[in-house]
Amino acid sequence: MDGSQSLLFKNYHNSITTKMYDILSYGNQDVPKNNNKNIPRDLLNAGNILLSDFVHFYSSPLRWKWKDIILLGGITFSTGLIYIYDQEILKAVQRNRSTFILHQLLNIGDFFEPVGHMGVMNKYYFAGLGIGYIFNLRPLTMVSGQILESYFIAGTFKNLSSILVGRKRPFEGQGPYSFSFKGGTSFPSGHALNIFQLATILSYHIRFLPFQVMAYGIALGISLQRIESENHWPSDVYFATIFGSLVAKTVLRLHEKRRISITPTVMPKSKIFSLQMSFYW
Repeated sequence: MDGSQSLLFKNYHNSITTKMYDILSYGNQDVPKNNNKNIPRDLLNAGNILLSDFVHFYSSPLRWKWKDIILLGGITFSTGLIYIYDQEILKAVQRNRSTFILHQLLNIGDFFEPVGHMGVMNKYYFAGLGIGYIFNLRPLTMVSGQILESYFIAGTFKNLSSILVGRKRPFEGQGPYSFSFKGGTSFPSGHALNIFQLATILSYHIRFLPFQVMAYGIALGISLQRIESENHWPSDVYFATIFGSLVAKTVLRLHEKRRISITPTVMPKSKIFSLQMSFYW
C-alpha cells in the first residue's frame, strides 16, 4: 500500500461518495460490478444481520467492563435527578419559551417535528433502501438500512417500556409520578429517540461540521418541542436522546466491522509485504 492509499484510508470518512471506497478496495483495477441480485438471498442476509445486531445490543450487559457500568450509573443518576424535578423543568421551559435562543429552537422543533415520527418517515427510508438496492446506489442503501435497523432495535425497547412503565403524559394532568401498566406512553419519548438516532447516523456519514451542527440542532429543537408542548416529561426526553444515540452508535460500529477486511499479502514478483483492504456493502 503506497502513501497516497494510506492517506485516502485515513481520511475516507470525509466523503459519502463511493469513489474513495473503490480506490481503496481495488486500487487501479476495474471495480467489479455486482448486478446479479438475488432477492431471497439478500433478504435472508439482511435478516441475519438485523437479528445478529439486535442480539448483540441487548446482550451487551454480559460483556460490560467497569467503564460501562460507571457510564450506566451516570445515565441512571442524571435521569433520576431530572425525574425528580420534571415538573419544575417543564414549567421553566414554558416560562422561558419567548427568550431568543429557546424560541428559535422551539420554532425549529415545531417545523421538523414530523421527522421524529416513525410512522411518517419510515416509508421514505424503505423507499431509499429499495431505490438504492435496485440501482446499486450503495451509500443510499447503507444509510437507509442503518436507520431502519437502529429504529427497529430502539423501537423494541420503546414499545415494551411504554407498556410496562405506563407513564402518563404531562397534558393528561395527573402529574409526573403517575404510572400504570398499559396506562400511558410518555416514557420514553419516541420523537427524541428517533431524531437522535437519525442525527447520529447522518453525522457519521457526512463529516461536515456545519451539517452536523444543523442535524443535532434540529434534534435538540424537536426534543425541546416535545417538552414545551407537554407531550413528554423532561426525563422521558433526556433518556431517549441518550438511548437513541447509543443504539445508533452500536449499529454503526457493527456495520463498520463487517465492512472492512484487512488481509496481509506478499506481492508474488517483488516479494513486498503489503496490506490488502476490502470494503463490503
